[in-house]
Amino acid sequence: MSKKTSNYSELAIKNLNTMDADQPVLPIVLVPEYSGAEEAIGALSAELIKSGKTLSIEELQLIIIVKLKLSTEIVQQNILREALIMITNKTLL
Repeated sequence: MSKKTSNYSELAIKNLNTMDADQPVLPIVLVPEYSGAEEAIGALSAELIKSGKTLSIEELQLIIIVKLKLSTEIVQQNILREALIMITNKTLL
């Protein structure tokens, strides 16, 4: 990952860490250096894990929206199935 890409990832994490329920969600800037949706989401997920942050429902929704916008219809069905499982597990905790 290039330095430019890393800076975008850090900015995305900073925005997620400072999100408030009353604040509007900022538009997402997609970084062209990623080879695809999987790499972009993987990089964001890795940064979140390294930061030790627990994701809120809103943050999960944001990641899911990005995945859906960058995916084909068949992949979207799998993403929605995965999202339903994640949200169900989150609400059961």
